[in-house]
Amino acid sequence: MPGDKLPLWHIALGWMSLLLCLLAAPAAAQACDTPRNRQALNDLYQATNGPSWTLPGSLWNTSALITTWQGITCSGNNVSTIMLQDKGLSGTLPASLAVLTDLETLALTIRCNHRRNAS
Repeated sequence: MPGDKLPLWHIALGWMSLLLCLLAAPAAAQACDTPRNRQALNDLYQATNGPSWTLPGSLWNTSALITTWQGITCSGNNVSTIMLQDKGLSGTLPASLAVLTDLETLALTIRCNHRRNAS
């Protein structure tokens, strides 16, 4: 009824639920940050001239969780999306990206370093 106060246990239960959600979020983010996923993404960074990418404040190739790297989305333990269009990538894709078996979206703009031989 209007004006009735919630019982103390109900308020406590609400706060406990919120706390559990906040504690679970970092664990989910860490689940995706496996050595295999990190290596594949670092290989992408190196093979496509990562230091020249146009990503101000980027955390790529750092010790930060890969879920904080710009353009990376995870689903459970797996990298599900890499979105790096128009970020200045140049080079070739590394073979190690093949370990990202649950990758659903790969959106890149890459300037290739191919030269045609003049005949």
